[in-house]
Amino acid sequence: MKKKRWIMIILMIVLGIAAFTSLQQNKNAEQDVEKIINERDQIDQIIVKQEDQTIQKIVGVQSVKQYVEETPLAKIENLERSTKKKFVKKPQWTIDYKIGNRVLYSVDVFQLKKEEALSTEENDYIFSIGQQSYMLVWQPYEERLSQNERTLQLLENSVK
Repeated sequence: MKKKRWIMIILMIVLGIAAFTSLQQNKNAEQDVEKIINERDQIDQIIVKQEDQTIQKIVGVQSVKQYVEETPLAKIENLERSTKKKFVKKPQWTIDYKIGNRVLYSVDVFQLKKEEALSTEENDYIFSIGQQSYMLVWQPYEERLSQNERTLQLLENSVK
């Protein structure tokens, strides 16, 4: 009987910690979204990287403005494990949106594996460059983004 009690106590502690961590992460994500929306107009650098190599750097508020989404992170959704498996593990590109030397936020661009079928909901988060399909993921929260019109223009200009 004592063994069952200890197992229940340990289980409750683990569940409590998991719930607290999840709530804290959601709170942090909400604060970061608000911060990004409020500071969007101050972004003065966009850096597009492939692995560790910079392939495009755009500097200056006016130059950057055409590539910053009107409503960044307006439609985000948790990236499910089943969806994530349909994409290549390493991002094709990483895009850093910066104010001065501070990264306001980063997104990773993941390439769809060949012959992977997507659900209707998953297709809302996909865009294409040439014959390849991609998905944007907001780091570090692993949230997929649907706002990608200006990001698509940026990538098309960067990877010519």
